[in-house]
Amino acid sequence: MCGGVLATRRALVWLAVRHALDGARKHDGRANTVGRGAAIGVLLWVGIVAPITYTTYMYEMRPKELFAINEFFPLVGLCLMGAILGAWTKKSA
Repeated sequence: MCGGVLATRRALVWLAVRHALDGARKHDGRANTVGRGAAIGVLLWVGIVAPITYTTYMYEMRPKELFAINEFFPLVGLCLMGAILGAWTKKSA
């Protein structure tokens, strides 16, 4: 597959994750601070990203250290997205 196609798919997946994160923030009205938004990001990583990717790593018999190296990057990304969305405030009309 072409690198551009893979990059586009990855961008669409991360857009969907960002949308899910925003939906989780809106669903939980208490996620209105940086810390609470980051916590939702961690929960989404633990609940969605980690199980799926760790299953793949298990079947491919890759070492756990490689999982940590490769999959903590999405954890940081989700935490940052959650923190930004948690800190985001509506403009008064």
